[in-house]
Amino acid sequence: MITASNELKTQVQGTIKRDPEFEDIIHTLQGLPVEKPVPTSLLQHYHLDEDGTLLYDQSHMCIPKGELRTQILHDHHDAPIAGHQGIERTYATMH
Repeated sequence: MITASNELKTQVQGTIKRDPEFEDIIHTLQGLPVEKPVPTSLLQHYHLDEDGTLLYDQSHMCIPKGELRTQILHDHHDAPIAGHQGIERTYATMH
């Protein structure tokens, strides 16, 4: 399992609040109004930790789409040290 550094958490927190995929979820968890309600069946999988990091199913840090997610995938899949693993192995190294 990868433990997120403080630098990574800071980068994620700086971009995720503006990500359309997660914005309504974060606002709902913070008790802020949203234009379109988030279904309870989806919302039950998310929570904000004490640092304000959005987690999925208690332990998976949510990473917004964009440069940061691309870099993380590159580092764990395409980088020569990663060995260009398949989907399952790449996913496993990131947990």
